[in-house]
Amino acid sequence: MKTFKELRQLINEANKSVVVDFDMGDPMDYASEWEAEGIFVLNWDKRKNKLTVGGHPNDLNNWLTGTYGMGRSDARKAMSKARPVK
Repeated sequence: MKTFKELRQLINEANKSVVVDFDMGDPMDYASEWEAEGIFVLNWDKRKNKLTVGGHPNDLNNWLTGTYGMGRSDARKAMSKARPVK
């Protein structure tokens, strides 16, 4: 059985965050749909049109290529820059 510290470390490693360009209005309008896909809105910079979303890496990759409409190679590059959620 794993200790609490080991479990917390596994959870933190499993959750990643990605910053994407977003200029389609308020992302909170789409947040409930994205949460069903396992994607959570972490931060939105309205001035710079930057959106930070987080979730499991597999869910993030599926969201980037499907819902967000990014190509596979661009999604792979974005996932390589993904950071752990704090």
